Amino acid sequence: MKKIILLLSLYFVNTDAFSQNIIFQDNFEKGKLNAAWKIAGGQWSVVNLESKGIKPPPGGNNFALASMGNADITIDIPVENNSLSVTTQFNFNYWIHFKGAKGTVSILFLRESGDSISSVHFAELPEKGGDWDLFNQQFKVPGGTSVIRLKLVARAPIVGGNTFYIQSICFGCNRRR
Repeated sequence: MKKIILLLSLYFVNTDAFSQNIIFQDNFEKGKLNAAWKIAGGQWSVVNLESKGIKPPPGGNNFALASMGNADITIDIPVENNSLSVTTQFNFNYWIHFKGAKGTVSILFLRESGDSISSVHFAELPEKGGDWDLFNQQFKVPGGTSVIRLKLVARAPIVGGNTFYIQSICFGCNRRR
């Protein structure tokens, strides 16, 4: 019985610690794209919002990741190879800036060997009428995960400028709308 109580307490301590730690954060404040981001298709860049005539989201800086038309980008985020499944928070500010454009977000969980464990696909992020919104979701990181692969996809019917702006990406941060 003591062994079970000890194991349960270790489980809850590890789960709570993992879910409250910042796993990854990028707010593009240096004005350039971190080399860890991999452009899978289309055009992505870090832009100065002020030069575009866009006010940053509350608490944000003047830089954001922006797509041009149809574009895909990924980043692999290494995590501790935790044998337990834990829940964490994922959020970012976004603005779909082009009528009819959409953004999608998905996460792939990988083992150290690169094999897929599972994935999470979130609902499409539609254009909402010209302002910043907060994407804020919880998800479970499966046990055995060594890499979280984040994929952002922008889709626009016509390429006419930057369509999808993203700022303050964070795994493990708790933010409210």
